[in-house]
Amino acid sequence: MSKLVALLIALILLFGGGAWYWLQRAQRHPVGADSSVSIAPPAPIVASAGASASAPAPAASAATVAPVAPPVASAPARKLTLADVAQPPPDAPVKDVLRQLSEAANQGVPQAACRLGFELVRCGRVGLGAQALDRAQRAAASLPPGTPEAAAASRQAAQIAGTLSKDQEACRDVPDNEAGDAWRYLQVGAAAGSVAAMTRFVRDPGIPGPPGTPGTDDAWAAYRRDANQFLTEAIRAGDVRALYQGYVSAVTGQSPGGAGIFPRSAEKAIAYAVALRGLRDKATELDIEKSLGPLIDEVGPARASAARQQGEAMRADFFASAVPLDRAAADSAGNAADCWK
Repeated sequence: MSKLVALLIALILLFGGGAWYWLQRAQRHPVGADSSVSIAPPAPIVASAGASASAPAPAASAATVAPVAPPVASAPARKLTLADVAQPPPDAPVKDVLRQLSEAANQGVPQAACRLGFELVRCGRVGLGAQALDRAQRAAASLPPGTPEAAAASRQAAQIAGTLSKDQEACRDVPDNEAGDAWRYLQVGAAAGSVAAMTRFVRDPGIPGPPGTPGTDDAWAAYRRDANQFLTEAIRAGDVRALYQGYVSAVTGQSPGGAGIFPRSAEKAIAYAVALRGLRDKATELDIEKSLGPLIDEVGPARASAARQQGEAMRADFFASAVPLDRAAADSAGNAADCWK
């Protein structure tokens, strides 16, 4: 396996190991119908002053007593659509994003659910960011002062510190239980058709802990059930990050959820590698090409040729107009801004 692939897998497993919305969440914020209108009973008919007290009052005519209207049932709440939702600014505090988008997300508006998923994964990672900063600072301090290595380590620590500071400020007043719902929002967005949510769920679902972590059984069950389908749909939608994830998983059989969720397949890896040509940076493309030799040897010339043809068809059908991604963009989990595309 190439160094790049190994590095990506390590990053994916690190993200998945440290941290990943269901429609039932709406039960916690129900959108209930209004109660029916209450109609007061008609007032009793009072005898006039000239009538005998022992005689019954004359019946009132229809002209003098208005009929009582039947109770009016309230109309069900209208389901929200994207037209009802304003996209929050990219630098909006996450608590404000929650306030603006949670109702639409609970109703399955894909853009809203995707954006909340991205933002809450970010909040769920603040603790990991603090740990990463501590490691980077220790590493920089351990290197001889004035050396290029020490300077590079210091720059890395400063970059982590800047990102962590922004995340801490953005996530101020966001409860841990809200951040833990990141994977549910991503799942809802993906199931509703958001390609950005599909790819993010597959690559980094934001589940708060690796498989076996208490309280994550439902999350990992959802990942095992849905991740393959989401990956297939994202690839068919022309998402380059999803295609690269498909290649990595086909080569290694690994995913954020561990082994077995994406079975290792040399033929799929060959097809994905061919489809990726021209869509990654040169160094990554070189690593991918180097991986093809052993894969072809594994399946033999005939099956390898069929896999190559599948890759060519995939590139023509789904990636003819795709924009190539550099290493940083392709290896990242994507951006919240992608949710509104």
